[in-house]
Amino acid sequence: MHKFFTEDGATYGLCRLFSKDAYSVENAIDVYQVSASLQRAYDKKLKGIFIGVVDNDKRKQKFFETFTEVSNIDGVVLKQLGNLFLITLSPQVDGFIHTNAAEVSVDLSKYRFSTDRKKFMKGLKTYGIDTKPEFKTLLNDLKQKNCSCFVALQKAFDHIYKQR
Repeated sequence: MHKFFTEDGATYGLCRLFSKDAYSVENAIDVYQVSASLQRAYDKKLKGIFIGVVDNDKRKQKFFETFTEVSNIDGVVLKQLGNLFLITLSPQVDGFIHTNAAEVSVDLSKYRFSTDRKKFMKGLKTYGIDTKPEFKTLLNDLKQKNCSCFVALQKAFDHIYKQR
């Protein structure tokens, strides 16, 4: 069993794209809840693989400092603590997606998003972004274009799925 905890709708949508089982992804609302969910799994010695996916921002969680770095490729840092994994996206997920779109020359306006970085990032913070067809299509198109950060994220997911 693999269980993912994400901190916002955009990260939730991104994880559902890479997850082998979309129902294994849970939006924990914020980084504090992601940390609490992983801490709970650790403290209770729950069976399975538990994965937190968070932004690399100033709200660092003390529990995350106990994880050991496994890889750090193109803005995707993978850390591990026993059967717990932490994927940190840098910059924040909205900037991560914007950077990848620019890398492969994707026109964000085609998906009804602003091409302005700040406006785009603000747009991804809207409630229910993960359910919007344009957002899902954008993520899928970026994955299909094999932009470097998405390839790095796929490698992190592949590493996790190899764990028993």
